[in-house]
Amino acid sequence: MNEVRPFAVIALASSFAGVAPSLAIAADPNGWCLPSDACMGEQKPIAGNSWNECESSCEISAPVKVRGMNASLYDVECKGDWGSSVYRAMFVFTSNSNGGHDLLMVSNNDLVKLEQCSDARN
Repeated sequence: MNEVRPFAVIALASSFAGVAPSLAIAADPNGWCLPSDACMGEQKPIAGNSWNECESSCEISAPVKVRGMNASLYDVECKGDWGSSVYRAMFVFTSNSNGGHDLLMVSNNDLVKLEQCSDARN
């Protein structure tokens, strides 16, 4: 199953190239929230290029704008008592049916639709 995911990520990212809104800057997830999960129980705001997970904190760095898309590829490093992990994630702006924008985070292991933060924590 892991062998299929990279192909699915490429196909998914390619399909949004024609519908994403026109932005002058690379996709910046600061001010958006990752959805709540069973461990955290609340939204996880991204601020200052970082967010907190259940037993770790994650930081994004080295953004690269994806040519022809309203997307940026970031290095992600998560650290906790368990050690650390490093991976790449692409943040992609897409148009939604309400005339606004959605922001997706795509990695080898996940596809997450970010949310507008419900309060002023970020």
